[in-house]
Amino acid sequence: MSETRPVPRRESPWGLPEGDHRQPKAHRCNDRAEDVIQACFEGNPFSTVPGPFKLFWRCMRSKPGEEPTEPYTYLQLDPPKREEEYAICTLEIAVEENLTVNGIVLATDSFIFK
Repeated sequence: MSETRPVPRRESPWGLPEGDHRQPKAHRCNDRAEDVIQACFEGNPFSTVPGPFKLFWRCMRSKPGEEPTEPYTYLQLDPPKREEEYAICTLEIAVEENLTVNGIVLATDSFIFK
């Protein structure tokens, strides 16, 4: 969920006020909502919508950072990862490749993963 995609901007006849450099940020469950909308056009909505809608509802009811990590049904995006899962995967890759992290050389024999 830490990775955010840019939100498309519309042209306004009034333009942007000077000094206003705020950028819109997509809601954390935006991709789940798009998956539900795509499911509406993938055949019989009574059979295609319930699965993505359940994941969307779980996402909306969850706390930030605890969104469901199941893959999207119709969107061609990578499934979302939680922060701790991403950190563990990054550390495992670094250990496999014997990389250094913050000046510490990581070796496969120096860590035990559960």
